[in-house]
Parts: sequence; structure tokens; C-alpha cells
Amino acid sequence: MPCIIAYDLGTGGVKASLHSEDGAPLGRAFSAYETYYPNPRWHEQRPREWWQGVCRVTGMLLRDCAVKAADVRAVALSGHSLVAAPLAGDGTLLMDSVPIWSDTRAGVEAQEFFSRVPYDSWYMSTGNGDPAETYSVMKLLWLRRHYPEVWEKTAKFVGSKDYINLLLTGNIATDHSYASGSGMYDLTGWKYHEGYIAAAGIDRCLLPDVVSSHTVVGAVTARAAAECGLAPGTLVACGGVDNACMALGARGVGEGRAYTSLG
Repeated sequence: MPCIIAYDLGTGGVKASLHSEDGAPLGRAFSAYETYYPNPRWHEQRPREWWQGVCRVTGMLLRDCAVKAADVRAVALSGHSLVAAPLAGDGTLLMDSVPIWSDTRAGVEAQEFFSRVPYDSWYMSTGNGDPAETYSVMKLLWLRRHYPEVWEKTAKFVGSKDYINLLLTGNIATDHSYASGSGMYDLTGWKYHEGYIAAAGIDRCLLPDVVSSHTVVGAVTARAAAECGLAPGTLVACGGVDNACMALGARGVGEGRAYTSLG
């Protein structure tokens, strides 16, 4: 029976659920990973542990639901936001641990950014808010200042679920919902805000291209299949940021409808 797997990279671990083609739930699995606190206001996770978690829950689902890997026709991920993991030109991760959404170390960088960009204009155009130092652009500025040797080697920054998509397919992309947490995205224009990129002094090529969340960004490679248990050629959709996917799942997408998310 053809089916799909949905993954969610949460703060405490990765959740996965197996569904039939018509959306009926067939099973679910969870695998925890750690958040590390090496300094005050520093909240980090290890992207390789996200991948290990994805591999574990995939095996659990296939085993517990008695489903063959070849029957999984497509997968997609949601992921926690505001992550900017640095990658070398060959896709190699340049830091073992990266700041996650709740990391607030970039306070000085946020102050400097808003000496060049009016906060109210930034808030109204990006939808990003407090604490401003958590947003990806501030994390990039902090990294450039404190780890210049990593910055010089970086060819691209990717978010949580986009890093997993890279390991699955070998391709780099993000979607509009994840890009909207970068601090450099124009909500009404549905694109990066060139003025904020220039104010940060960041090269546009460091940011992943933006596609729709349902866009198929590639297929599972033979190497990834050997590690995670999916079949080679399984389609991988770009997916979205966790809160946007929660709003969709809660059907909070129409006028007059709302949902509450407490993190």
C-alpha cells in the first residue's frame, strides 16, 4: 500500500508519522536528542543527532507498521526555526553544534543591526519580533564576528529540516515559511529583503533559494538510503517550519480561525 512519512524536528527530539495516501494515520515514532547549554544564553543542538534521530524513527516505523521501504513513496519534514547551520561548498557541516531558535547570544549584533535598520519597519515587513537576537540574521552576524575562520569557509547556511533534506537528496533549498524566520524576508513580497541583506553585509549567495513547501527538492540517494532505511528514489518534499505546519494541521488557516502554540 503506497504511503508517506512526515517528520518533525522538534526541540526535544524527532517525531515521525506514517500515513496512507489519503492521509489516514498508520503509525508514529519518536526519538529524543539533546540540547546543549555551553554558556549562558547559548542553546545548541548537533545536526548529526537530528539525522541519527531521523534514521532511528524511520526504522521504527517500517518495523512496527510492517511496511516495506519501497511502499513509502514520499517524505517531508517540518523543523524548528531560526537555525543557520554553516556548510562548506561540498555540503560538509562546518560546526558540530549550532544555535537553535531559543539561543539569545547575539544581543550586541541585534543592537548594531537596528542602528542601521529601523526596528518598526523590520517588524512590519518581516513579521519577526522579540527577542530579535534569536533570528537567523543575528546568528550569522555573531558567527562572522566570533568564528571568522568558519565564516570564510561557509558556502551556504541552512535550517534544521533543510539540513536533513540535504542529507537525503544532496540538494539545498528552503521554503517560504522557513525563510520567513531569517530576519531578511519580505512577507508581502514572498522573497528575501535585499535591503536587510545589504544592511547585514551578507552575500545573498549564502542563503538557500526559496521554493514552495510542496516542491519536490529531490529523491533519496543510495547513500542516504543505506543509512536511514528509506528506499533509493523516494521523493522528498521541501516541507516547512514547525509553526506553519502546526497551523495547517490545526486548520487555523482561514479568516476567523486561530490556534495557540506555547513553546
